Amino acid sequence: MISFSFLEDVSNPDGSQSKDELREQQEAQNYRTYEHALRCQQSGQLDEAKALYAALLDTSLLRKIEPSPFVSLSLSSQSVMLKYLASKNLAAIYERRPETRDEALRYYLQATQIDGTDVVVWYHIGRLAFASGDLALARHALETSVSLQPSHLMSLDLLAETLYCIGDYDACLETLDRGLDVQPGFEKAAALRRRVEYELKPRRRPSANEPTCGIVELQRKRQKTAVDTEADTRVEPSTLRLKLATWMQLGSLLAKAFEDRCSSNSSISPNAPTRVSLDALAEHEAAAVDAGAKVPEVPSGDSPAKPNPQDSTPAEP
Repeated sequence: MISFSFLEDVSNPDGSQSKDELREQQEAQNYRTYEHALRCQQSGQLDEAKALYAALLDTSLLRKIEPSPFVSLSLSSQSVMLKYLASKNLAAIYERRPETRDEALRYYLQATQIDGTDVVVWYHIGRLAFASGDLALARHALETSVSLQPSHLMSLDLLAETLYCIGDYDACLETLDRGLDVQPGFEKAAALRRRVEYELKPRRRPSANEPTCGIVELQRKRQKTAVDTEADTRVEPSTLRLKLATWMQLGSLLAKAFEDRCSSNSSISPNAPTRVSLDALAEHEAAAVDAGAKVPEVPSGDSPAKPNPQDSTPAEP
């Protein structure tokens, strides 16, 4: 049984402490809770770790941290960092069990709203989306991961499989070539490349002696996707209106769309088409110019400090 309390619940009847002092105490308590949760996670006490992370995210300091297209969050803030790490680590716990992978995806998307530059988070989003059949989200997540780190082989591998299942053979071949440049002896990529070339030019049947490296199972997924996509094309696409050209705004839209599709009242298939509209972005910029205001720009400069994986998060499998 876990028993702990946060200092934000402690009363201060004599008013001897200032708000800043109380906030510092609350931040220190939150950090100790995070360290406790991290130790539990690393030692395999996943239920305790999950409860601690959830309680940490429910504290008033972290609840107040709401990503917004108009406000840039910095990981240099301890509370912002704790919310990011708690969301990421809680997602990793939920990802271990197939029945809770929707929750994992929700917390990973929440983490991207705080920091959209973590390659590993985008890869895990892509992997979960691919497994659930949401190939549009998988493609977006994996393309984002590769754009952040072009040599990330796991993202290149899964992106090629996703593109094959979607039927975008040209993009698939380009991704396979990039993967083979990173690791020339990557037999799985070579096998998939042979399969794509055969489907594009069916003049040479693959030899029975050529390694398949799991391509047969991928072909089944491709065929199922083709059937599902044919059905989904008859559905009117849903539209996401992007108001600012920022990762934070796009992450917020994706998280909202994912929650809507996972709701019990939703009749929309995960593979149903989704359109990102830039009309609102153009309208916002035009209105700002007419009013003589400066159009918000994507933040530039040095990226925020990244967490040390060995100090802050459990080792990736």
